Amino acid sequence: VLVVFVWMGVSALQNHRAWLVNGSLRTYSFKLDDKPYSLRPGERKSTKLKLGEHILEYPEGVYVEFNYSISLVKQILEHNLLVINPDAMALLSLEDSGQSTTNRHSHSHQIHVLPDVSQLLFNFKKQDSMEEQEAERLVLHRPQTHLEMIELFDSLGLDMAKKPYARRALSMEHSTPNAAQLLDIAFAGSDVAEARKFLRKGLAHSPALMPWHLHYQDLVINSEMEHDLVAEYTERFKQHPDEPENPYLLGRIIENRDVAQKFFEQSEKGKGMQGLGYEAIANDLFTTGEFKKALGFSQKALNKTPDSERFMQLHEHILLALRKYDDLVAHARTWQSMEPEKDLSRKIVLYLTCAGYHREAEAEAVTLSEERQVPLPSLNAVRFYAVGNMKDYLQCLAETGDPHAKLEELLLYHRTTDADRILETITHSYWEHLVLYCSAMSEDLSELAESNLEMALKKLGRETHEQRTLADYLTSSTPPDPESIKQLKISAKEKALLCTVLGIRFPEHRNTFHEMASRYNFSYEYPYFLIKHWIQSPKK
Repeated sequence: VLVVFVWMGVSALQNHRAWLVNGSLRTYSFKLDDKPYSLRPGERKSTKLKLGEHILEYPEGVYVEFNYSISLVKQILEHNLLVINPDAMALLSLEDSGQSTTNRHSHSHQIHVLPDVSQLLFNFKKQDSMEEQEAERLVLHRPQTHLEMIELFDSLGLDMAKKPYARRALSMEHSTPNAAQLLDIAFAGSDVAEARKFLRKGLAHSPALMPWHLHYQDLVINSEMEHDLVAEYTERFKQHPDEPENPYLLGRIIENRDVAQKFFEQSEKGKGMQGLGYEAIANDLFTTGEFKKALGFSQKALNKTPDSERFMQLHEHILLALRKYDDLVAHARTWQSMEPEKDLSRKIVLYLTCAGYHREAEAEAVTLSEERQVPLPSLNAVRFYAVGNMKDYLQCLAETGDPHAKLEELLLYHRTTDADRILETITHSYWEHLVLYCSAMSEDLSELAESNLEMALKKLGRETHEQRTLADYLTSSTPPDPESIKQLKISAKEKALLCTVLGIRFPEHRNTFHEMASRYNFSYEYPYFLIKHWIQSPKK
């Protein structure tokens, strides 16, 4: 009997409990010591594991050897628990027994990254050593989507886990939903060569995985890498001429606008791109100020995919640029009926006001504030700004508690020095420093103007091609070509402000730049009236 007990004790010390977990969104299969395992998404499975050498085989045919060893003292005094997560996607927490309000969290790594499988070795007190108690306290978190997992990392303060998690999710399933957002997370601040190498994994697929290609093209362009994208995508188009994604992708990187437009139109043949090609043409024409031509293509895009919010927004911007206010009222109401959860209250009130239906706009503001619980002062602020009633606008803006109200009031009454002090106390963008630049120049405060121009450049940054080009235009000693400004892919408001700045910096070309500013200054929001004032002021 004594021999049996000794044998049982020795055997117990040679084997230890372990949990196998699947932290991914799909069934994951692997082998451990030649024994196959298949775990459903979010599944945990308990097993016994001998101490010593083990071999883990991944689905890709990769073999990883690891050593699992626990000292005799630890085995006697502690109840260690090994958690193996081959897919490297798990977020685990060791639930506290009630002594504390906090839990310990751990995000897994692939087992072969660890020298001795010690990352996920949890300790349990003796009284917590029962199997059912382990299962109860060891929690595997598995939200329904990858983005929900990223949000969970944020809430737990596990920022370092987001990048490896996103990369692993993309590696396991290249066509995963929300791939575009995951790619942004996976390569935020990463080395360009490293990102490009990873992206190659998803570029060979046919048909094309659009998020991967769009991210790859933007990466090459923004990093100014010496690589011929046109040659690469021309070859892809030749190999797969019937796939509409390929002419679309080729059109994106061709500088000649007429040639690019032909490829975008070709992308809509056959099964087509559901309007993306037409939207690309409309967006190009809109960007370059050819609003009438753009309208037809944005309508074609909507005909293909009527419920696309992206297409809806572009169509709205084009109608606004053309000052087609009656059409905008109908468009906004159609959009509201298609997406009732989307609040278009301010837009409907604005377009009714711009179309001259002032009583209807006032009544609509009251109705919408009651039905959608939108603060009435914010809706009335829209109406007053649209007609240039700045006194009542600023009063309504102040009633909403908007911290911007004081800044706008100071700028309106030409108190630029005071506005400069206010600006640094509120959240703002680079272009607001350009507003201060224009305001300071209008008051002959050249030193303050130059200071704000420097701040605008500092806040702007030079991460993208657009940012670098914009910075070059703002610092050049010679005026940029108006045609190149038209092609700059920034918002119409930013472009109107840029042209206003250039008209001030290069007075000999003032008329040209301010005519462009007037063309792009069609959005009824700050700093619309300031820009309108500066470009209409007589030349000093």
